[in-house]
Amino acid sequence: MVQVVDINVDRTELILTVDNGKRVTSQTVAFDKVQTIRMSKETVKKWFSSKEVRRIELFVKDKEEPYTIGSDKVKSFDAIEEVIRQLAVKHQIPVEQN
Repeated sequence: MVQVVDINVDRTELILTVDNGKRVTSQTVAFDKVQTIRMSKETVKKWFSSKEVRRIELFVKDKEEPYTIGSDKVKSFDAIEEVIRQLAVKHQIPVEQN
């Protein structure tokens, strides 16, 4: 799973700041390369408590693993979710709900 820690949206592409464990890199993904978007919720156990985390997974052509945007990693998750939904409609990208 490729974890996204920041996202910037341009008219034709997404600029994703990705944390792969060892270092943080910036990757550019064009909208025409995004195949599907999956919105989901899951329970994550952290120390002695559990909390619900919302996730957005971007499945991109030529990539084995999806880019994952989690509400526990990104501060403005609600705004990002709204923008991604609008862009999915504009660019006719299918959105799955889990």
